[in-house]
Amino acid sequence: MLLISDGLSPFGGTSSLRKFLRAVVLSTGMTPLLVAPAFAEDTDPSRRARGEKLPDLERVLAVVADNAPEIQRGKAFVNASRATMVGAKLPPIGNPDFQVFGESGNVDGSNVTRDVFIDGTMTVPWEIWGQRSKRIRESEAYTGLAQATLGSQKASALAGAVTTYGNIVVSHARIDVLRDTIQIASDEAEIYQARAEAGDATVRDSRVAMVELARNRVLLAEAQADLRTSLAALTRLTKKSFETHPDVSPEPPWRRPPPPTGGTELPTVKQSQAEAEYYRRASERARAEGKMPFGLIFRLGRGDFGEMRLGGGLAFALPLFRRNQGERALAEANAEQAEAVATIEKQALEAALEGAILELEQLEDALVVIDRDALPAARDAVQAAEEIQRAGKSDILPVLISRRDYAALRLRRLDILSRMWNALSRIVLIRGIEP
Repeated sequence: MLLISDGLSPFGGTSSLRKFLRAVVLSTGMTPLLVAPAFAEDTDPSRRARGEKLPDLERVLAVVADNAPEIQRGKAFVNASRATMVGAKLPPIGNPDFQVFGESGNVDGSNVTRDVFIDGTMTVPWEIWGQRSKRIRESEAYTGLAQATLGSQKASALAGAVTTYGNIVVSHARIDVLRDTIQIASDEAEIYQARAEAGDATVRDSRVAMVELARNRVLLAEAQADLRTSLAALTRLTKKSFETHPDVSPEPPWRRPPPPTGGTELPTVKQSQAEAEYYRRASERARAEGKMPFGLIFRLGRGDFGEMRLGGGLAFALPLFRRNQGERALAEANAEQAEAVATIEKQALEAALEGAILELEQLEDALVVIDRDALPAARDAVQAAEEIQRAGKSDILPVLISRRDYAALRLRRLDILSRMWNALSRIVLIRGIEP
């Protein structure tokens, strides 16, 4: 069995020796059974990153609000929606239609007309049923839908930033705790191995200690992978590279739900309501356009005697059979669907919001118990075990066990903080937040 260590395992070794043994493994094809985290630390994302130091959450949210791909797409949608107003504000006068006629009569070789009769007609369509105002309102509703969609996308991006930031700071703290735990497990494994060799412990006890050491190393590798993944996700949201630093705190900035974006409506519900409003305006516009515009007719011509002819008239179509019934029916159905979705979403999201707030309160109570009772008691147990060991009344093993229990409580506290971050993220997703 070949063991490669960084000094945390019971077998030790210098850096040059580790490199030599690693080269031997790679060149000979031998498979190490247990590899200590020396090489994993070299790929620690917090050390490999070459970005700026991770700022506080408020600063990150401000950057995300400007640079997140979802928000940029939403802003582009809003800008594109405003272009519909160009056509909506066109005057109610349509393009004129010109027609020119010329004729001459001839019967049995005899000219009936003295000369050629020429007649020119210009028809100008004029919308008098309020079609222009309906188009303007539809365009305004479409822009409102785009803005509501942007609000929903903004809430989603900021919620993702809260989750990602929480994963980063909790993973950073978990890595520190796991390194301490690995040191404790390594010392414990070394003691059990020495006892097994002396016949004071069973081989099973020694192997269980080695399994505990390996388990903590796996947890460390997973925490490092989580940190790297979260840093990459934050880079996608901010278009900036960040690295963790010792001052990073896993504590959420809010122990209670943050203030909402504004108003009582939820961003997703507002989007569905804006969609319903847009389809209602589209139905009104289709109804108005079902009435054809009047045609103003102007005539100018020359009679067969060479006289000038002037005239005018009106042209209109009776909406007896077609009045945009299909387009209106589709718009009204879509409006009803959007209203139903808004009602359903409001009920579901309000229930989810209440659940997230209650979860946050319960997690806060659990955190108080850990900080007030569990961690102080575990620290006292470590101190008592150390005093007993220094007095010569016990060996080092009870000290290591007490330290391990204390580290396990610290990890449990980080699990609670991670759940608090996730609860806050869900609240931001449902209610929105202003960075």
